Amino acid sequence: VNTRCYRGTYSAKFTSNGGGGSEYACCYKTTTSYTELYARGYFYVSKSGIVDNSDRFQFILLRAGSNNVAYAGWRRTGGVTKWCLTIRHGTGYVIAYSTASPSLSRWYCVELHWKKDSAKGIGELWVNGMRVCAISGKNTARYGGISQVRFGLPQVINCGSTTAYCDCAKIANTNIGTE
Repeated sequence: VNTRCYRGTYSAKFTSNGGGGSEYACCYKTTTSYTELYARGYFYVSKSGIVDNSDRFQFILLRAGSNNVAYAGWRRTGGVTKWCLTIRHGTGYVIAYSTASPSLSRWYCVELHWKKDSAKGIGELWVNGMRVCAISGKNTARYGGISQVRFGLPQVINCGSTTAYCDCAKIANTNIGTE
């Protein structure tokens, strides 16, 4: 769309209809297998359907084969919407939350970092160049390396209607940082 852009003339617009349950609207890049990956995009949420605790949506989702292994987005916990990082630890999941809450109607630079290791695996969530969530010392090797990256709203759980824009998406095997 050319109605809201971070840089340039166009961005991608992703919407959910708010039907509840699980929804998704995303674009993706299938890659060779990465044992360490950084994925960065600029995101703008004009409408959030998060209402209840555990309602959530992701901006970036990393997949190893057919398994989701790392997520970065917003989630409501304790009555407050926060930045949320989720990674696989063996066959389970580990979640970390930011101390600060995100706001509607502003651009955020969101970068997800994931590293595969059977005992020292990590996940990090960076927002506007600052690390807001980190998980370390986990078994992130169970499902293999990253083979697909999804941007937009690749996972929306139990939310009302949600609209997000994405611009300047990039993946690399080293830190990307802000533009």
